[in-house]
Amino acid sequence: MDGCSIKLDRIAPVMNDFIEKLQNFETLATSEKKGLAIRGILISVEDLRNCLKESIVPKDVKSQMSYIGQVERMFSEFNWDVNYTMKPNEYPKFITCCKNLAASIMKLLGKRNCGILVVDLYFKMCEKVVNELSINVEDQVNVLKDLLLFQMLVKGYLSSVRVLRRFWYVIVPPQQKCSVMLCLNQAFKTLCFLGKVIDKRLTHLIAYLLSRLKQCFNKIVELLGNQVDQCQNSEFIILMDSCLNKLDQFGYGMTHQEDLPEDLEKTLLSLKSLIDELLCHAMTVSHISNRDYDCNMIKSYSQKVLDEFKNMNATQNRSDLAFIADKLSDLLCQLEETVNDTILNVVLDVFTDVNDPVRNLVNKCNQSEDSLNRSATDLESEISEFDEHMDRLMHIGLFAVSCSTDVRKILGIRSCLASLESLEAELVTSVISLYLNSNPETRVTFQFIFRNWMEEVTDLKNLMDLILDPRAFCQVVEKRITILVNEIREDDVSVSVPKVRCNLCKILSFTKKLIKTLTRIAEHEEENVKKRMMELIESLRLGYQECEASQALLDEEISPGDMSKRIVKRVLLIITSIRNIIQNLAEDDISQEVGDGKSKIYSRKVN
Repeated sequence: MDGCSIKLDRIAPVMNDFIEKLQNFETLATSEKKGLAIRGILISVEDLRNCLKESIVPKDVKSQMSYIGQVERMFSEFNWDVNYTMKPNEYPKFITCCKNLAASIMKLLGKRNCGILVVDLYFKMCEKVVNELSINVEDQVNVLKDLLLFQMLVKGYLSSVRVLRRFWYVIVPPQQKCSVMLCLNQAFKTLCFLGKVIDKRLTHLIAYLLSRLKQCFNKIVELLGNQVDQCQNSEFIILMDSCLNKLDQFGYGMTHQEDLPEDLEKTLLSLKSLIDELLCHAMTVSHISNRDYDCNMIKSYSQKVLDEFKNMNATQNRSDLAFIADKLSDLLCQLEETVNDTILNVVLDVFTDVNDPVRNLVNKCNQSEDSLNRSATDLESEISEFDEHMDRLMHIGLFAVSCSTDVRKILGIRSCLASLESLEAELVTSVISLYLNSNPETRVTFQFIFRNWMEEVTDLKNLMDLILDPRAFCQVVEKRITILVNEIREDDVSVSVPKVRCNLCKILSFTKKLIKTLTRIAEHEEENVKKRMMELIESLRLGYQECEASQALLDEEISPGDMSKRIVKRVLLIITSIRNIIQNLAEDDISQEVGDGKSKIYSRKVN
């Protein structure tokens, strides 16, 4: 940064004119028209050069000269003169040079916190065309012209956002980088989606996407006025480490009363605040779990932590404080382990069949009931199930962000969560419309929204896989499969074909999810780590195939006991393979190598 700023009100109309001329050039059919348009573009280039130099608000003479030098160097690379007679075969090269110049100008503007100007101009133009589209809805010729212009605008808009994302590190000060990049990612995804639906003329969907774009850029404008980035990551880890570090101040290393923190009351108040935030995270996780055991364990440890802190707060004795602090540290580590195990169980449940709630909604819409007697209330149960599913997805993602320090993955997860949050209401609205009035428009609208929703969920699932501790996840899957297989052992008097079928289906689903997760983790690792992991995964895959083949036994006329015995034998192959993976991950320390040392959803060892 050289201290200069730019008068946006001066540069905006000139930049707008340049962009419009570039866009219009692509629509011209004859060489004669293109020749005239090129002269206009070259005049705009000269106007831009002068405007960029005249719009500067210098900090001092040195910074002014430095800035003007940058502008002159940038335009000296543009080797086209207004008096040059251009041949038609030179047009593509010329337009490429113009686009490169536009990218350079955007980078220059970005260094002065106004790189967002260009995309804001694009948005205004897009909004104008959409308004014209709605006005000309009866005029097919004008609608088609506006539609083509809109498509062209969106392509240019997308190109500009691409440039902004590429140069995002110079758009804003360091404090806002994460949040601004999140907004740009959202804008990029929205524009890609918009490009797919334009020619379908789905006005409601287009209006929603433009509204989404407006939110993204309004948010960026808001962020530029803040001093602190609103994207706070690794909260759970930071809180836990802060608690443990404060408790270390009371540890057995103290030999005298003077070794206590100088302001004991202030230290305890600070510790209380950290513990409250930590327990808030923990209780949120307990609320999204469907397993009573996990919920009860989190609540139990949370209560024990509170009780021990009360004991700590009530004593001034050095040795008692040291003892309680040590015990409280152990309880916090046990709570962290329980919370992480609970999240891993929720990940297993949610991502094993992630689109099941939406499938239930679609099945309801496909029922052959009289459409005249349908009501939106008919979908209450399915919508409630979908809302709960979305709530769990969001909390999984948020907790993952609070447990990781990998900035790139965190940004990806936050982007997926923002998209899913925005799409949730649109998906419900579109499925209700489809249920009440199934026609080509409602079907296409729902298909587009559902497809976009699935893309975001898949991206979230893939990113989640890469921040899971593979060993901890294997342990969770092994425990769940062991519980399921114990329920169908031949000595269980309640065993029946439906019970065996249900449990076997879950076992296969969990195993398939584990194979996919481990494979995805392995594919992102160094060759030596990848090779070891793939060997372990292949053994598990063979066990899965054996177990999958055992489904045929469910249709054979044999006693439930014999059938159960033969199926259990095959399931034990899976359990043995998973235990072997767990052991190898521990012995070879692959779990430590995976993820380049970034924090994961894992279990902190309690000494």
